[in-house]
Formats: sequence, C-alpha cells, structure tokens
Amino acid sequence: MNCLITVFSPGRGARAQALGMTLAEVVVALAIASLTVLSVVGGYTYSTLGAEKASLSLAANTRALERLEDTHAAIWNVSTWPAVDELVATNFPAKLVILDLSGQGAGITYGTNYTTITQVSLAPQLRRVRVDCVWQFQAGRFSNWHTNTVETLRGPD
Repeated sequence: MNCLITVFSPGRGARAQALGMTLAEVVVALAIASLTVLSVVGGYTYSTLGAEKASLSLAANTRALERLEDTHAAIWNVSTWPAVDELVATNFPAKLVILDLSGQGAGITYGTNYTTITQVSLAPQLRRVRVDCVWQFQAGRFSNWHTNTVETLRGPD
C-alpha cells in the first residue's frame, strides 16, 4: 500500500503556506460573510413589514365589514304605512376608525370608512351598499394609501 505524506521543505515559502491565509483570502471571506448577514437582516425587515401591512389590511377589511353590518341593521320597510327607510347615505357619514387594535407598535394607524348607497332597481327594490376603508401604511420614509372595499346588495325588510 502506498501512502503519500506531504513534507514541507524548510524554507520561507513552505512556512507561509503551512501557517495561514493571505490578506486577500481574509478580505474575500469577510465580504462574503458581510453579504450573508446583510441579506438575512434585509429579509427579516422585509418580512416584518409585510406581516404588519397584512395585519393592517385585515383590520381595515374587518372595520369595513363592521360598517356594512351597521347598514344591514338599518330599517328599510316598504310594506308598512308610512314606509320606513333608514338605509340612506346621510345616516352613514364618513367615520374615523382605529385599525391596529392590539395597541402594540410605534403609533396608531387610523382609517376612514366611506359608505356609498345607490339604488340599483325599483322593481324589485334593490340597493347597492359599498363601504371603502381608506388607510395609510407608513414604512420608514415611504407611505402608501390603501383602500379595502366590501360591497353587497340589499332589498327591503
């Protein structure tokens, strides 16, 4: 059986190879490690902002649905005398709502619910109820406006 054993000859070149890395190798290794750490931190920041935006969007949708439930509770009875009609846009003015209900975070995010009620048909009587929750997502120096919309059709009681 043949075994090869590397033997360094005494000399300056052999000793430098046996003891360590060159400065260029250290710089390249540090650059790769720095890029890895930066990408992990950037990914964490991006996912955190995405989760916060998703939670605010879900909260805005919930607030719009709450306003839609308010319109469902309004009386619209055309079979009695006098007819009762509380399902009109003036009964549902714009309403400021708080979106982040957890109470955690740097600040409070507000949204505004806008309710639109339009007549779709007279026979049969049918109205379209639309609720838009408009809110602003602020991430650092960027801020974007978003709108969550829920819509339904409603007939008289």
